[in-house]
Amino acid sequence: MKKLPVFFACLLFSFAVLASTDNQGNYDIPAIIPTESSPLSLTLENLTTYEKSNAIIDIECDGENLLQANRIEETWNSGNHEEAIELLKTSPELDNAAIGIQWKNPVKISLRWAGDARVGTVDSIVDIDFDVDNSNGHLLAALLHRNGPSNYKFTVNISLDTGKTWAETYVWTTNPNYLIDIDGAVLKNRFYLAYTYNTPNNVGRIRRFFTSDGSSDGVYSYQTIINETSGLREISLTSNDAHPTPQYLFYFAIMQNDSLRLYYNNDDTLAVSWTAFNPPVADADRGLDACCAYPNKMWASYIGTDNELYFIGGWSSWTVYPTSSVLGTNADYVTSIGAYGDTVMIVYPFYNSPTYDVRYYITSNSGTNWAVGTILSGSDIQSLVNDVTARGGDGFGAVYQTTGTFAEGIYRHRSYNLSSWTTPDSFADNVPRANVKPCIERIADGIYGILYVNWPEQMAWFDRSNWISADGLSLFSDSDTISFGETLELRAYLEKEGAGLAGEELSFDVIIGDGSVNPTSGVTDSEGEVYTEFTAGSTEETVTVEVMWVSENLVDTLSATVDIEVVAEGGIAEAPSVSGISASFGSGEILCEVAKKGEITVKVYDKLGREAGTLLNGIVERGYHPLSLKNLKLASDIYFVVMQGQEIDEKIKIILIN
Repeated sequence: MKKLPVFFACLLFSFAVLASTDNQGNYDIPAIIPTESSPLSLTLENLTTYEKSNAIIDIECDGENLLQANRIEETWNSGNHEEAIELLKTSPELDNAAIGIQWKNPVKISLRWAGDARVGTVDSIVDIDFDVDNSNGHLLAALLHRNGPSNYKFTVNISLDTGKTWAETYVWTTNPNYLIDIDGAVLKNRFYLAYTYNTPNNVGRIRRFFTSDGSSDGVYSYQTIINETSGLREISLTSNDAHPTPQYLFYFAIMQNDSLRLYYNNDDTLAVSWTAFNPPVADADRGLDACCAYPNKMWASYIGTDNELYFIGGWSSWTVYPTSSVLGTNADYVTSIGAYGDTVMIVYPFYNSPTYDVRYYITSNSGTNWAVGTILSGSDIQSLVNDVTARGGDGFGAVYQTTGTFAEGIYRHRSYNLSSWTTPDSFADNVPRANVKPCIERIADGIYGILYVNWPEQMAWFDRSNWISADGLSLFSDSDTISFGETLELRAYLEKEGAGLAGEELSFDVIIGDGSVNPTSGVTDSEGEVYTEFTAGSTEETVTVEVMWVSENLVDTLSATVDIEVVAEGGIAEAPSVSGISASFGSGEILCEVAKKGEITVKVYDKLGREAGTLLNGIVERGYHPLSLKNLKLASDIYFVVMQGQEIDEKIKIILIN
């Protein structure tokens, strides 16, 4: 993440061409109007040969069509893919069905954009949500994809390494019926995904997935939670997974008749026993969010039909809190709510003519008293969407996204008690989609994860509050040339936003040539620099030294290199054309000349033919290699130096005088 204020240019993806800067962060999603439906069989026909072999399907349909659906499932899952497709083509009774695909081998995604990790395989994403299973640290994310009038799907994705890499485990597709909304929550090692589905009656359903590997719970299948005369407009699913037993799922919905619904259960097995517990609300319009605070007090926030902000709290009874904060008619506005014990915060966008705010209500006594504050104040840039979380005891983590040419996603944090917010951080290394609500969750002690959608590709990306993305890494030497055995100084510089990045470990290595660096790693100082030394070996050539930086959690990697020319002592500038050995009088050294790389041994014998020591033994690069006799600690006498290898058998006589 990078500190603000920052204005960054939109970068060019290697895999897509961005729109002009005038469209960055544009939030005008065209209305989706079904014209002509695509056969459901196309979902299976369009799979590649490998995808077909990798897919286990289940068909979601009305009860009277289950027999035919089961027949098609069994045909496909036994490997008869083309036969199953033909059966589906000739089954018009399944035109309103949906197909779920469980990948036998999850589709892994490890794409990076600067410090952010790509989530999922789809684009054109219009809704997202994720949650964490604190028992194993796994992250589960759901993505809602809409592409054209007859292509609606959601996917389930899992990260087993705290968000560095993701894998798609499940795809749910319907043609042409609307898939309106999704929301997910973890409870008891399961990720529950709520969704609204037009069957053609608009119903609220739920599926669940194992948090161990993201696979679908086939025994659970799906459950219909809300099926009333009035259809659903929005949903919000939450749980009290972090609380002591009993533990519950809470399924909120804004209905088409403007009422607010709540269904809950605490079934430990299949979670099919749902109880209606409806708050006294008949004027809810949009922007729904919900959370649970210990001990099981429920909270929800929404925008009313009068465009005013409301929130409610209760369990055995409900209290509705009107705020007199009129937000306006913007259809993209959302509200967000988070609670920890008696402390509750609601974050919302507000137009304070002629400027825009991101504001919040907060109570520390379960709603008896409320205070108002701002996260973004007096801005000329509008913010439509935001999210807040309060779980885990760390305080409030909040995010909001701005609109316009330089749209950004902003992260801030504060404690539960009265305190200041942290300096705004830009969490998005892509341009964020201005009207797709981001999702923030506490995923470890003091660490927050953020899922968002970028523009214009509308792909899902993940960032963490403790991930760092540097702008550049450089490596410099104080000389371009060096002689055998000499040392020169190297300086590495790590940069972020035009300044040095301190406290980061850099590692050094000689990747081409002979020589060493000391130390092999170092930590950047307050100027973002590390100084080290390079000592040349005995090979005359160009040596390449590399410095590498790997950010915390292995999210971002940078490297830089420098070339250094090594020359032999005594002014020798060319590599030898033949191999041999010669004595360097008065220096106590033997110069070994190697015409080509290969295995060489150089040994010393006394005048009686007894071995007195080894100067060289191993693979040697082409060039000149000075070898010292000092380490052998020989007495003054006559000796013979023998060089062997590569069809070489050279011998010289020397007289050593100490």
